[in-house]
Amino acid sequence: MEEWMIRTITAVLTALAAFSGYLAAAEIGDKPFRAACAQIFVTGDVEVNTQKYLDFIRQADEAGADLVVFPEASLSGYGPEHFRDSEMPSRKVLEAALGKVRNAAREHSIWVIAGTSNWRDGGLYNDIIMIDDTGEVRSTYAKVQLTGGDKQYYQPGMELKAYSAGAMQYGMQICFDIRFPEPWRVQALMGARVIFHAAQACGNHSWKIPVWEGHLRSRAAENGIWVVSCNAAGPIQMGKSYIIDPDGLLVAESNQDSEELITGMVDLSKQNRVGVDTRRTDLYRLLPVDDNEQH
Repeated sequence: MEEWMIRTITAVLTALAAFSGYLAAAEIGDKPFRAACAQIFVTGDVEVNTQKYLDFIRQADEAGADLVVFPEASLSGYGPEHFRDSEMPSRKVLEAALGKVRNAAREHSIWVIAGTSNWRDGGLYNDIIMIDDTGEVRSTYAKVQLTGGDKQYYQPGMELKAYSAGAMQYGMQICFDIRFPEPWRVQALMGARVIFHAAQACGNHSWKIPVWEGHLRSRAAENGIWVVSCNAAGPIQMGKSYIIDPDGLLVAESNQDSEELITGMVDLSKQNRVGVDTRRTDLYRLLPVDDNEQH
């Protein structure tokens, strides 16, 4: 066979393989899938955090998970917690770490939601990033509701939307966002049937655990959506990690202050839209925000 023919056939096969990989990645959500929460201890050392990602991605794959969620800023370390007396990691360091996570997602054919500080658009954002099972980035969400500590490090997110990956319509939220029901309702009205929530809710306030759980179960039940929420492992969690169905019932729950992987089946055909479909829109509905309400 001529060399040019071999090169042509090789190029065609490579393109077909890439296209097949894209199609495979687009299929999540068309049937029940196993979601996982990697409740890990987060450090200020990007290399240590990256190795935890690689270890827990492997564990999630071995547990049969199709998708795994990591805590807020768990790849980079969290500004207010880990970088009070030192500089945040550079763009180069964080991009290299994310590249390793993308490679692991592709190697294990698993979807990964990574939490990381992210240098982009002229600033530093507190992001969660959806990576598909071919290692491609599918969506990025920046934390909208910043805490007082967050504001010393991060720019606020300015976009709220629902995302699509094959049959899966989803939203993403981060930690303190849980205190505000409106964004969750907006994403549900935009079509989200599952919301992935990454958190770094740790500190000397373990009394908040039942409040945290109540918020998450309410967000699920009032919107008729699945909620997959992954918190950091501690020390001293203010909330655990949960997988919650559209009735607000627990499908999976982590132990407190424990580094572990939890999994549960998510069936997007299961919905409970009563709270959304019977709204009194003659009395309340989505309205434009005027200048007086901006702040």
